[in-house]
Formats: sequence, structure tokens, C-alpha cells
Amino acid sequence: MHEAFTYISGKRHYLLCSDQGVEVFKDVTLHLINDNHSYERITNESLDADLKEHLADQKIGTYLYGAGSERFVKELKKLASSIGYSYEESQYYICDKTDKYRIFCAHCHDINEMKNSQLLQCTNCQHLLKISQQFSRFHDAYLGEVIRGN
Repeated sequence: MHEAFTYISGKRHYLLCSDQGVEVFKDVTLHLINDNHSYERITNESLDADLKEHLADQKIGTYLYGAGSERFVKELKKLASSIGYSYEESQYYICDKTDKYRIFCAHCHDINEMKNSQLLQCTNCQHLLKISQQFSRFHDAYLGEVIRGN
């Protein structure tokens, strides 16, 4: 398994939050222990009221690592953003990827789903799309660039 997270040092406190255990945080936890940083591991099956309150009560300088099912991670991202965590103060990892990716069509702006591939025909405008590395957090999708001449 590749490393799920990049360790970010020098934060006041770290929260490691998951709905599927703590194994995914192994490498980050080793860094935190070696650097003697303050951290907590939180394992919840859902984003219950206690977890929401705990996240909201954190002080400025807390860094959030979130991992788990796709549903849990999306809910955690949304909650963290609404509380005030910025993109720079958090990292997320989906443990159970279905190998389906959302693709934003640059021509008609429709969202398509696909399995692991480099080309896709848009289901709305029928243009052939090349999947780029550009990812939109707003659309939660990769950009599909129109291949000219089709």
C-alpha cells in the first residue's frame, strides 16, 4: 500500500479521524510520536453530534487527517469546511475506492463516471474526452479535455 498521507510537521495539535480504524495513519503516527507532537485518534462509524462538537472545539493550529469510506470522507470534508478548516489544514484519504472517477466535461459541463482509463466519451455531448490530472474540488471531479477532430 502506498502512503496515504503526507506528514505535515509543526502544528499545534493533530486529529486523526476515521470510520475504519487507525491502520491508515500508521506512518503519520510514527512521525507524531518521534516528534513528540500532541495528537488524538478518533474512530467513529458516523459523524455523530459528539464528533461534530469535538471538531468544532479544536483550537487554531489543529491539523486534521481524515480517512475512511467515501461517504464518511465526503461528510467529514464538508463538516470540516463548515467549521473553518481550510484546505491547507487537512488531508483526506478514501480507503475503499471503487475505481470509479468523476469526470467534468470541458465542452458541456456534464459530470460523467468512469473506471480507470485515459479516454471517455461524454454521455451528454458525445465528445471524446482525454482525462487530465487537473482536479476540481468544487466539482469533485477530474477535467475531461475535448479531443479535437472527433
